[in-house]
Amino acid sequence: MSHTPPISPPVRSLPPPGMLILGIVAVGALIVGSAAYEVTSSRDDLMHVLEERSLSIAEAIDISAANAVISNAEVEDLLVQRLYATGRSVYLLDSLGLLNASFLRSIAGRDNVDRINLFDRTGRRVLSSHVPEPGHTPPAGPMFADPLLRPLLRGSVDSLVVGLKPARQREGMRFALGIRRAQSRGAIVLSLDAATLLDFRRRIGFGSLIQNIGDNQGIAYIAFQDDEGIFAASRDVTSLSSFDSDTSLPSILTSRTTQTRVIEGDSTRTFEVLKPFEVDGTSMGVLRVGVAMDEFEALDDRMVRRAWMVSVIVLLLSGLSIGVVLSAQRYRLVTSAYDRIQTYLGTVVSAMPDALITADASGIVTVANKRAEELLSFAGGPLVGRALGGIAGGILAPLQESLTDRRTLRESEFGIQIPNGATVVLSASTSFTFAADGRVETFTALLRDVTRTRAMERSLAQRERTMIAGELASTVAHEIRNPLNAIAMIAQRFDRTFTPRARVKEFREIVGTLKKETRRVNAIVEEFLRTTRPRRSPMRSADPAEMVRAVARLSESQAAMKGVSIGVDVPNGLQVDADADRLEQALLNLVRNAVEAAPDRGRVTLRAGTQDGRVFIAVSDNGPGIPGDLREKVFRPYFTTKAGGTGLGLSIVQQTVEEHGGTIRIESGAHGGVSLIIELPMKTL
Repeated sequence: MSHTPPISPPVRSLPPPGMLILGIVAVGALIVGSAAYEVTSSRDDLMHVLEERSLSIAEAIDISAANAVISNAEVEDLLVQRLYATGRSVYLLDSLGLLNASFLRSIAGRDNVDRINLFDRTGRRVLSSHVPEPGHTPPAGPMFADPLLRPLLRGSVDSLVVGLKPARQREGMRFALGIRRAQSRGAIVLSLDAATLLDFRRRIGFGSLIQNIGDNQGIAYIAFQDDEGIFAASRDVTSLSSFDSDTSLPSILTSRTTQTRVIEGDSTRTFEVLKPFEVDGTSMGVLRVGVAMDEFEALDDRMVRRAWMVSVIVLLLSGLSIGVVLSAQRYRLVTSAYDRIQTYLGTVVSAMPDALITADASGIVTVANKRAEELLSFAGGPLVGRALGGIAGGILAPLQESLTDRRTLRESEFGIQIPNGATVVLSASTSFTFAADGRVETFTALLRDVTRTRAMERSLAQRERTMIAGELASTVAHEIRNPLNAIAMIAQRFDRTFTPRARVKEFREIVGTLKKETRRVNAIVEEFLRTTRPRRSPMRSADPAEMVRAVARLSESQAAMKGVSIGVDVPNGLQVDADADRLEQALLNLVRNAVEAAPDRGRVTLRAGTQDGRVFIAVSDNGPGIPGDLREKVFRPYFTTKAGGTGLGLSIVQQTVEEHGGTIRIESGAHGGVSLIIELPMKTL
């Protein structure tokens, strides 16, 4: 028998150790390279987010600072206009020789002017509205004008704005203005207590803006610098590189471009934005905004540590899953970092008092702060993600045109119509951030609601016209009354002592007509003076609800004659400081006008309530309304559209409301007609 050996199973060869080591090294190198790439890419993304937000903050600070400078100038200009109005009245009365100390004090008290002094050519004070305070001893000897007024005293200038200066006889500052007297007889100097102006500067001025924004977390510093040094900065800024030692600063002014850089400190790094600062086209220096990179570096360190930890874990588990894990990790880290940076930089933007809107090159809104959402709350949802030109039917078309034309706006004003029919006036300033190839990267718009400011300017102009009319009325009345009294006395004497021999009846009729007409002219002068002379009435606590109900009762008979119904909607508990009789008379005037404007069987509604910390009283009708071109004219004295009307009704109403510290405005009614709305300060306890 033959013997057959057993068959053994085949032996599988193992890979050589060198190949295994090479594979592990290759997988490890792949993981390390992938981790390094992900870390670098994530760091670039974070830096891009940091740069974008820092540029937005710098743009917002630049526009807000320029607006603050312009606002301060506008406030001082309003003070100058106010003093000019009073000064022109004093100039006229002084030229007519009608001034005395008592008359000058009454003018100063009426116009809320702190002091009015008249000086002769030598600078010696000859007349003053000042009354020494009790217990205060005036300095001995004559008082002479400030040396700053010498050009006025010499007659080389007609007027001179002195501006802020320390008060001579008490603490504090004054804002002063000088006007040359007629025939170069010296100078008229008017001054106001500057406490309100200084308080305005402290609250919303240039320095306050820097301090408020600079105190936000994440802002290292804010500084405005020129070739002479730092002229404004946030807290704790002691020194920065100068124009002589830092070549980047002069180049910013020369090229007029925005630059960014990372500044290495002893223990910290700061991301800095350098931007030229201009006001109305005039270069003021360089704006430097430093954003602390502590949070960025902490995020970067955590991201690096996590990336390497994930790399080691993935290397141990599987080289195939490393890409997925790193991608997910990178996504979470970038999202978290983006949220953190957006939070601490976005807080600054959200806290700004002006509306900030940022869009991309195509006009799609990418950033809108809280104030922008509030201002355009009627636009139907959040602004982010929507096209500028399509928001609320195109009310932001001027911004879209600025982006399309690449045209920068500076304090450009336009009106938008809100759902209640009122028009809101917005002041828009825009700026661009360009890429290296000239493409628009971001478009930033800053919107400021200037509706109240423009209303105050119109009110000031109206008040100035009224004051001038009042001064002229006083002068004219004085000149008319003397011959008028003489005519009246002659007529009375003729009536008592003369009896003609013939045509006695005709003589008596002529004398009677003469006496009657002199009385009528005197009554016209008195009425004219009443409409232009400010009244000082005692102010007491009053309930607007009681006044509205009383006016409604008094107007029922007039309304019943036309079949007009009067509705009253007023809550209890409202209180204002007012002369109730005069305020009721003003409301009665408005209700009578509303009844006349309402159609037969129409409706007049009286409402009251509170809004923005003020009490409002509204009188509405459903009549034909008031055309837009007449709304600003109806409050002017002697303007009327009624046959036989005097044109004094609404002028007196406006004067009464302003003497109560309030305002009156006209709005279109929701169902036709108009609403005249009075706003008064709420009584403070």
